[in-house]
Amino acid sequence: MKIDLHSEYRLATAAVRQPHLDRIRELGVHPTTIAEHALRFRFMGFGILNGTINSGGHFVPGDGPAHVVQPVIEGGELADLVAWRSLQPSRWGLRGGKGWALGADTLSNFGSWANSTTLCESPLDWLRLGCAGGCIVDWDAPEVETLAGWETIETSASLALALRSRIERSRRIPDIIAKDLRNAA
Repeated sequence: MKIDLHSEYRLATAAVRQPHLDRIRELGVHPTTIAEHALRFRFMGFGILNGTINSGGHFVPGDGPAHVVQPVIEGGELADLVAWRSLQPSRWGLRGGKGWALGADTLSNFGSWANSTTLCESPLDWLRLGCAGGCIVDWDAPEVETLAGWETIETSASLALALRSRIERSRRIPDIIAKDLRNAA
């Protein structure tokens, strides 16, 4: 079944009420971050949908508690949605499983205009930082390997350890056998 991310996100943004805006502000997100998100990314900063995060790590809208839903933008287009609860901002689920990072376009731009970037631990932290840098929302995505192109990545100690481990495991080193090769001619 094909997921209509645009329709689901429109429903999510239409569900935002003043108490949701107040709660986001209480969580440390500056109001201008939400207001300017649409100008920077062409999508509202967040929405609200009820649902659950299943055992596979995907957000399933429907019955369940309210979740903050953020658009995952790649190449200027809506690639996915990431959902999390304000009581558990470090546990999130992707709607379609296709997005890899909030701020993906920034994270993919290493060397173009900057040599360093910032990685946030959670989608909430990314909002708190004013949507600067990025937040990896799918650690198994192959795009995570491209972060090795950055000269410097600023992040927390725990995330630095996870990132280093993830980048190192992606670099498969072949068996290299030293032999004395002689000219057969």
